[in-house]
Amino acid sequence: MKLKKLFYFISFVCLTLLLAHFGKEHHRQFPLGDWRSELWADNAGYYIYLPATFIYNFDASKIPETYIKNSGLGFWPDSAGKIFTRYTYGVALAEAPFFLVNHLNQKIRGSSTDGFSETYNRCIDDAAAFYACLGIFTLILFLKKYYGTRAGILATITLFFGTGLYYYTIISPGMAHIYTFGLFGLYLLIAQKFISDPSQGKLISLFILTSIMILVRPTNALFASILFFIEINSWKEFITRLRLIFTVKNTLVLILILSVFMFPQCLYWHYISGKYIYYSYQEATFTNLFNPKIVEVLFSASNSLLFYGPVNIFILSSVLMYFNNPGWQNKMPLILLSIMIYLTASWFTWNFGCSYGARNLTEWLIIAAIPWAAFWKKLFQENDTVKIYFIALILVCVCWNLTLIRNFPGCWKGKGDWDYTHYYNLFYFY
Repeated sequence: MKLKKLFYFISFVCLTLLLAHFGKEHHRQFPLGDWRSELWADNAGYYIYLPATFIYNFDASKIPETYIKNSGLGFWPDSAGKIFTRYTYGVALAEAPFFLVNHLNQKIRGSSTDGFSETYNRCIDDAAAFYACLGIFTLILFLKKYYGTRAGILATITLFFGTGLYYYTIISPGMAHIYTFGLFGLYLLIAQKFISDPSQGKLISLFILTSIMILVRPTNALFASILFFIEINSWKEFITRLRLIFTVKNTLVLILILSVFMFPQCLYWHYISGKYIYYSYQEATFTNLFNPKIVEVLFSASNSLLFYGPVNIFILSSVLMYFNNPGWQNKMPLILLSIMIYLTASWFTWNFGCSYGARNLTEWLIIAAIPWAAFWKKLFQENDTVKIYFIALILVCVCWNLTLIRNFPGCWKGKGDWDYTHYYNLFYFY
């Protein structure tokens, strides 16, 4: 048992270092402040809480004008000299340990501590690699209980390298998606352990994770509902689980933890607006609720789930295939993914700007890993011809995705959402 834990730990460290190296090597191609750097646009908007808190005391006038210009409007000074970002501080919280270690190291070495120099950019690659590996290893451990180690590893590895998860680890590490993936994986594993052996400590851990997930992206609150699907087989078991979790004491603890984590965000909203509850996205909202762009989200050439990660065709097929199997755990992926597809398609800009493959669904594919692992377990029970055929197809899809990531320019430049000629041209190596 100790050797197995040591193996997992060494594997975790090695993969984290490898992914961080890939991310840093990719970003060294571009000058700081380039739109392809770690801290541009949304990435900078998430991150700004850290230098604003630890270096600039939330005074925009202290931030060099160059860094503001190089943020790609991820944050900006308002007329009162306040630092404005529309994003909540969850990603910054996830990045904080890496920022602080780097900041301390810069101070010890007597190097620049401006929050935007090269080492501050590179520590975002470290953070993304860590959370990617957190998601990978916790998901493998979660799936292992139901489908075995081999199926769990293959399902997780093909999910990671065959979808946008790899892109948001290496190419765009400052976005929220890979941090959410890591938190989701940890939530799944702790939820599984809580169900097997309920304890106050595990439940508090789940409440803390729920609070952080919401601060990363508010729609992540929906993920907490998986606690009422895992290993549930009837309404009676559902009610029992509900009563176990939502006692008066536990509900008060949940409210307290949520309040503690929300308090800094409310202070920030008050700082920029004078209101403790404030919708900082302003005009950006769900304007397509009655006209969702579901077909575009799934099939468009410009930014769809299935064309940017074709292994998703197999993954979503497994979601449908196992939906009718006994147990609510098999219903959960289709229900939650359907809700998230609808919400993504209802946003005022369904493609979410310059991004790779329906990015808002990227981290949510982790719940599809449950039927996807079941598919792999069943595949190994088939004859060799069937196994070779499907494994070859899946490998082609993974290579398709990695090639597309390698060649993708960062923003769609085709003529409209359905320009498949331009999409095809992305596969030419350059």
